[in-house]
Amino acid sequence: MIHKQLFLKKYRCAKKPEKTGDYAKISCYIFTKTEVIFRQINLCADGSGRFWLNFLFTNPEKLCYSLENPVTKEDDAMKIQRREQKIISLLETRREISVNELSAILDCSLSTIRKHLAVMEEEGLLIRTYGGARVIDRTIDESFDSKMHKGIHEKRRIAEKAKSLIPSGATVALGSGTTVYNLSNCMDDLSAGVVYTNSMQVAVYLSNCPKLEMHVISGIVRGRTGTIIGSEVTEFFRESKNIDYAFIGCDAIDSNGDIFNDNLAVAAAERTLLFSAKNKFILCDSSKFGKRSTARIANLRECSGLITSGNLGSLLDIYRNLTKVIIG
Repeated sequence: MIHKQLFLKKYRCAKKPEKTGDYAKISCYIFTKTEVIFRQINLCADGSGRFWLNFLFTNPEKLCYSLENPVTKEDDAMKIQRREQKIISLLETRREISVNELSAILDCSLSTIRKHLAVMEEEGLLIRTYGGARVIDRTIDESFDSKMHKGIHEKRRIAEKAKSLIPSGATVALGSGTTVYNLSNCMDDLSAGVVYTNSMQVAVYLSNCPKLEMHVISGIVRGRTGTIIGSEVTEFFRESKNIDYAFIGCDAIDSNGDIFNDNLAVAAAERTLLFSAKNKFILCDSSKFGKRSTARIANLRECSGLITSGNLGSLLDIYRNLTKVIIG
């Protein structure tokens, strides 16, 4: 009988030992040249932050091992994503929630909830309060339908100009908002193309265009605006490498060229969508120039162009020094 000690560096178990002498039981298959052994094994801590598998086996030749259903980094990431999405969803409806409520709903410890809230506050997704969290902006969103009736002709000119930049067969990311929705309404005559969006309205419209391959990104849908937000959206666009063009709208652009949205969660989604593409365009009507809002998305100098209908006044020269200004 030979004693073998293996350093465990690739896997983690759900309940890790934290100090010397602690251990957690895991299930392990031990593969040798002549046999396969299943055992419950202690995962031991040595006090240095390293963990070891300790077991006995009879044949040391070509030893290898694997854990049964290990909790990997990917598993942890999925848990975090689901919790974050649930927290955002709850805040979208309740506006404020306590740590105790979140602990009960998500079935995890108070300390885990506090860590999640701290990270989400750093990401600009919420504001922590004493004993809980609340949404950043307490203003009620203007509905999508209400916005559609404002500046109709101006938005249409912007949309048509933006569409003229898209070659057939391109891969395009479309953000949310009524101006971007107008752009989607101009794209049904493309002979081919792939579209990714976090807008329910865009997805519904373009899903009826048989020549376009339509992808709607999963996440949390904001009821009044149809915008899809959350970590699934940001992670998808962060990992996307093949998008040719991105088009997003905004709620304000200030005199320094900083681009804003009224909602932090929407801004996070739109930013990752914008920077996923080789060519990045902002669609903005004249009512939003020279203003600031809650959440910064980017600066015009980081974009390929600003597409507008004009009426920029003294800001035209400032914006032209930052990016290409395209008048519709």
